[in-house]
Amino acid sequence: MGNLFGKKKATRVTEQDRAVLLWILFPLFILQVQDIEFAQIEMKVFEGLKVGNDCLKKMHEVLSLEEVERIMDETHDSIEYQKQIDEMLAGSLTQEDEEAVLAELEAITQGEADLELPEVPEEELPEVPEQEPGLCFLLFYFCGNYYTCIAQHANANKTFL
Repeated sequence: MGNLFGKKKATRVTEQDRAVLLWILFPLFILQVQDIEFAQIEMKVFEGLKVGNDCLKKMHEVLSLEEVERIMDETHDSIEYQKQIDEMLAGSLTQEDEEAVLAELEAITQGEADLELPEVPEEELPEVPEQEPGLCFLLFYFCGNYYTCIAQHANANKTFL
């Protein structure tokens, strides 16, 4: 019991040792945070699927199969009727009207040919790097009377250099 209220023993772990340990564990912390965020997104998607399933069940209760078939038949009949109207209207053009329409189309296409387009630069584009830039992690720790920064670079494969 003498040690309970006495001074703490000096630890052999230095601030630099703690900083190196944090530097090593930092990428693992980042991966854990990303895993948690992904799990939360999965839960939201799952909840959305449940709500969508409930909506579909309610819609199936309201709409019967016979009613859907009746609506589809009415739609098909309406489409056929519209096709008949379109055929009647399309056949009403005389030869003169058709020639006038073709002449107007020719005039429009000629006008597009005379259109001036902007000039395209002839310079070559800069080369794209083959490797995507990675992420840079910074870790600050207190060493003595100043803060020290350790930079950690991760490439696209999440391997740490």
